[in-house]
Amino acid sequence: MQPFVHTIPGFGGYSSVRNKKDVIASSMQNFEVRDTSLRVRKGSLTKIPASATAVDSFFMFQTKAGTKYFLGAEGANLWKAKTDLSAWDTPALKTNCSNAIFDNATFFDKVYMGNGSNMLSYDGSTLAAMTGAPTFTVIEAHKTRLWCNDSTEPTLVYYTDFDINGVPTVLNTDHYIRISEDSGDKVKGLARILTHLVVANEFSTYAIYGSSIDDFTKILIGPVGAVNNRSIANVNERVYLLSQDGVYGYAGSGIQPVSFDLGRFEDIVNTARLSYSCAIGYNNCYWLAIAAKGSTSNDIVLIYDTMTRKWVIVKYPFSINQFCLDGNDLYCATADKKVYKLETGTLDDSTAITSNWISDPMDLGAPGRKKRVRNIAIEMGEIAAGGILNLYLKEDNGTYSTAFPYTIPTASPGKTVVVKAKSNKFYNLTVKLETTASITIDKMTFGGKVKEKVK
Repeated sequence: MQPFVHTIPGFGGYSSVRNKKDVIASSMQNFEVRDTSLRVRKGSLTKIPASATAVDSFFMFQTKAGTKYFLGAEGANLWKAKTDLSAWDTPALKTNCSNAIFDNATFFDKVYMGNGSNMLSYDGSTLAAMTGAPTFTVIEAHKTRLWCNDSTEPTLVYYTDFDINGVPTVLNTDHYIRISEDSGDKVKGLARILTHLVVANEFSTYAIYGSSIDDFTKILIGPVGAVNNRSIANVNERVYLLSQDGVYGYAGSGIQPVSFDLGRFEDIVNTARLSYSCAIGYNNCYWLAIAAKGSTSNDIVLIYDTMTRKWVIVKYPFSINQFCLDGNDLYCATADKKVYKLETGTLDDSTAITSNWISDPMDLGAPGRKKRVRNIAIEMGEIAAGGILNLYLKEDNGTYSTAFPYTIPTASPGKTVVVKAKSNKFYNLTVKLETTASITIDKMTFGGKVKEKVK
């Protein structure tokens, strides 16, 4: 046996589809995976404590004067939050809503919202019914017009016009565009990019160009639809949507599938619950809260980094019903009846975050030869909170060893720890990491002995 030292080249490659399928859902979460590092995700913090039932909608609108209002819906109640987001203001704005799934759009100092039965406007002081409006569940503001669907005319999109003085008219059923001739191809969502409005139907997606009734043009983008409006998000002028077979992207020149590098989509998520998913664009990423396989609530978040074109899995101790963005502050409404702030601190409230990562089988630079790992050096930075780092080792098709633990104290960046691992012999080694520490792992180096004889 001869000594050997091997440094793995990176953390972002998952070459084995079988390996992905076996481990992703349960063993690959809460690490932000980059080619050169693993970083534990940031924490979450309860803002609005539990209400009577699950908070299904949470959104913010801002007036021209800069005043912000946060609204939420749970059960039959529509609420306004206190300015510090510490609780809901009482009494509720409305107590007899037919459901709590509202879509909304801000337009000329008001927020317009609808759930298919209750169509409402709010300016910060007065909540008013939108008399004569379509019974919409989807609404968007684009080019000084409001656009919406109608639950009773599911293939139409309605829009506001202007009076002789150039003032926008109220939203009613006077002006509309029929998007699809197929009565089953219902309008599911609306999104805007700089040059046009994107209309996502159940089985197809269209673009509407133009700025007036006289020059509106409808163009088919492609035979790909969306499961709902909440899974549509704009990230850097590219629209991402969730279809029945995965995520697609559109930036004005054709709709394309987004490569999913975590294995088969249907092995990770509950495809029967796609229509309950929700998404948002945040920090160059598409965040998709979705039900994991076997789950009935949005208990995982799939995050697609549009810069690196890689996916990661995040799991919070709650299920997410809707995201809300206020500048750089990201919030969510949850099934446990609360509103949380995300991407803050190093804990989920007071609970440590457990993060997992697993490698592909590695030959450690000596293919076909037996290796005995004696120690593993791990270079870490950004150690914001201490905890335990556990390593597990196994042969490619074998079972994992017991944990090789290391206690990580809070320390300065650049710290290197060496975990002693009196392991079995391996041809191809798979490593699993599990930690409750808030750290970044920059490098892993394996030391031990290799048997000269080739298998």
